[in-house]
Amino acid sequence: MLYQDNSTDNAAQKHDSVAEEPVLTAYQSDSNIQQELDILENFILEGVHVPLSSLIIVDGGVIIEHIKSIKQNLPQALAISIEILQQRQAIIEQASNQAQEVVKSAQAEADRLLQESTLLRQTELEANKIKFQTQQECEQLRQATYAEIEQWREMATIEYEAIQKDADRYADTVLNDLEVKLSQMLAIVHNGRHHLEPDEQNQPHSVTYD
Repeated sequence: MLYQDNSTDNAAQKHDSVAEEPVLTAYQSDSNIQQELDILENFILEGVHVPLSSLIIVDGGVIIEHIKSIKQNLPQALAISIEILQQRQAIIEQASNQAQEVVKSAQAEADRLLQESTLLRQTELEANKIKFQTQQECEQLRQATYAEIEQWREMATIEYEAIQKDADRYADTVLNDLEVKLSQMLAIVHNGRHHLEPDEQNQPHSVTYD
């Protein structure tokens, strides 16, 4: 009787535990981006309010530093998503190789039983029966393994596409928010310069160097 080898399941569980590490890292990277956005938002809200207006004066250097930090975290999150997909592919390949080894081992066992059962007709018939059963089990195992591999491949493809779409949407949202906030800050700077123009015209121009 052929028993199913559970090493494929154990290997898959091991790879799943390893795959949790980049998932956790991706979550931490996403948290870092969200934290930077929250800090940037609070920094803008806590800026110096221009009297009699809704304008806020903020330090552009601080804002640029937070924007740089966000840019650094975005590629990391995308790279981790790709790493997860690669680990899924490695699991599929390992399962396929182990399934082939199981089929070879079962076929070799059937041949051995057939060769050792040539002394008696009943033994030969029993060996043929065992071989037939083994072939059936091997075929069932092969079909089940290929079906499982195909299912993993489809799941990995769907997961990759979902991650890619989420990453694109997230990047677009972050960039859109940054664009809005930068536009607001540019408007503040423009209005500030506009209010300063009368004073600058009445005073001699001077150039200072840092």
